[in-house]
Amino acid sequence: MSKSIPKIQIPESKEKIMRQINALETMIKEDTNDYDRHVHETALNDLQKALKQSQIRESLEGYKQLGFDGEKLREIEIGLEKGIDVPKKIDIENDHQTDDCDWEQDLKRGESHMAKKQRLFIDMDGTLAVFTPVDELETLYEQGYFLNLEPIDNVVQAVKGIIRNYPEIEVNILSAYLSDSPWALAEKNAWLDKYLPEVDFAHRIFPPCGCDKKDYIPGGITERDFLLDDYTHNLRLWQPPARGIKLLNGINHTRGSWENDRLRCDKEPAKLATNILGIIWNDEMIRDEKPNELKQRIWDEPEPEHDGEWDQDFI
Repeated sequence: MSKSIPKIQIPESKEKIMRQINALETMIKEDTNDYDRHVHETALNDLQKALKQSQIRESLEGYKQLGFDGEKLREIEIGLEKGIDVPKKIDIENDHQTDDCDWEQDLKRGESHMAKKQRLFIDMDGTLAVFTPVDELETLYEQGYFLNLEPIDNVVQAVKGIIRNYPEIEVNILSAYLSDSPWALAEKNAWLDKYLPEVDFAHRIFPPCGCDKKDYIPGGITERDFLLDDYTHNLRLWQPPARGIKLLNGINHTRGSWENDRLRCDKEPAKLATNILGIIWNDEMIRDEKPNELKQRIWDEPEPEHDGEWDQDFI
């Protein structure tokens, strides 16, 4: 007579769900008994489903706060369930939808996985977006704070080039968010929809602030994983076994304590992308000096004229 599989009690807290997932993943690696492994894998599957539903609920609540409702909100929910952040491209400012989004292509990209694929994880605040210092902590909780951050355009364009020209590199967003803010998560997603929609929902990871980012990486991190971040603390936690790349954004690296890979944000996008690829593929060591000042170049057009005109070694 076969043993029944006990049903796991799902915690209400997303953080507790994540901790249980991490614990089960470790236990499964060490299981020697088939029954124990089956029990743990079943529980892990249930927890992963619960985590996804929790993330969907959080995102939907954020979109509600941004003014989405009715049929439009239902379309967003369907997209989230299928691993696509927004089912149609949405112009956040004009509340206008276009029909040029290829659902099948996005879904295929979101579900694809290569066992030995190299992964690039990219921070947002201070790396993709200009982090705006505040005098009071409450400012970070105001509606529009994250949504209205200006992009560091050279970095955004470099990432777009890598995604477009090198699909063998899996690009992910890895950005901490204020879990007690009603706006932060939805606004970060909306910011990505506006400036970097090439990274779909399935490749956006948002750990709560204060947590170790690597604890939220599916399958854990390996030597094939790379983190582009502006914060030394995150980079120190990342390596080893993975490798950290510090983005010098003009206001960080004041103490010069990070002695490993460093890239200036004011390089041309093609050069910046080439440097990132060199670190990932050729094990290059690049130690840029801190920029004298952060020069922002903001294009009004969604596709700048030089976008795609990469130098020869990047093509």
